[in-house]
Amino acid sequence: MGESAADAAAVLSEAITRGYRGIASEALVAGSVDEVVERFAAFPRLGYGEIVVRHLTNEQPRVLGSLARLEKVRAALATA
Repeated sequence: MGESAADAAAVLSEAITRGYRGIASEALVAGSVDEVVERFAAFPRLGYGEIVVRHLTNEQPRVLGSLARLEKVRAALATA
């Protein structure tokens, strides 16, 4: 999850260019906090009870920032 939608799009684009784990781009979730909340909110309706996150980059500052933002996502989903 990026600092902004544009930041997340740049990381996603780079990961897709590298062929991120052979996963189709449409199966990956990247975006701002609000965008990720929106995407993750659909999973329980589809029968999923847990979401495992793997970052699209190994750049430590970006990963640490994403982890901090994931707490905001978790809090938003808990109140939804």
